[in-house]
Amino acid sequence: MKKIKTGKILYLIFGLIMVLSLGITAESTVKKKTEAEKIAENFVNDYINVNIENHDKWMSTQPITEKFKIIHTNQKHAGEISERILSGEKVSEKDRKFSNEYAVDYGPIFGAVWLDLEEDSIFKVKSYNKKTGRIILKDEKTGIELPVNVINKNGKWFIDGAGTVNIKE
Repeated sequence: MKKIKTGKILYLIFGLIMVLSLGITAESTVKKKTEAEKIAENFVNDYINVNIENHDKWMSTQPITEKFKIIHTNQKHAGEISERILSGEKVSEKDRKFSNEYAVDYGPIFGAVWLDLEEDSIFKVKSYNKKTGRIILKDEKTGIELPVNVINKNGKWFIDGAGTVNIKE
């Protein structure tokens, strides 16, 4: 009788060890996000939720490169010129050329895709190429994918491109 109890106890201990070791293995395979991935996710998810009246102020606090800021601003301004053209307002030849050079469908970053986003869209990292700095984010609701380029300057991560802004295919 004692041998049976001892045997059962050993089997229970062995089983418990196996379950715990599988749990530890499974837990260690969960991928932790890098700082670059967190920066990309936070930027895009905040971008789609920021109030339009606070957009410029919000952009000024974001970890973006100067090149990104310039292209984004130019695309935004080109969109405003395009709206004036579409409303029948006369614009200078200089503004028309500027609009032709920088205009994107609907707006910076998302372009016309903006219209397909859900109100509660959430972008998560689909892939990250550390060599190129290219992160592909995917909206959990619509499946829309958005490329984001990140660069590291002096140990800090910056958005250098996103969607229509400073992204070359």
